[in-house]
Amino acid sequence: MIQSQVKLNLSNLGNLNSCLSKLKDMIKWDEGNRIELENGMIRAKGLSCFWKTSDSPTDAISGVVLTFNSDGSININSGAVEIGSSMKTTLAQILAEKLK
Repeated sequence: MIQSQVKLNLSNLGNLNSCLSKLKDMIKWDEGNRIELENGMIRAKGLSCFWKTSDSPTDAISGVVLTFNSDGSININSGAVEIGSSMKTTLAQILAEKLK
């Protein structure tokens, strides 16, 4: 494992609070995060963030980012590596099962 040994600070990490505040303005968060449309559909806003260090343990838990599209489809973004283990298919199947 390669480690940089660089000390973390606001200069090389960024400012999460500032980024979230700017994003809140950009997506007009104060207008509400759930809008019921005339056709019975619901449009929603959400926000998520995560922290990934360069020296995470090999048995660390992972996660995914889900994007719910206006056409009803869903994008699943994951850092999992596909090396013949059908990881992408497995993630799609788990998501489909959880969303019924």
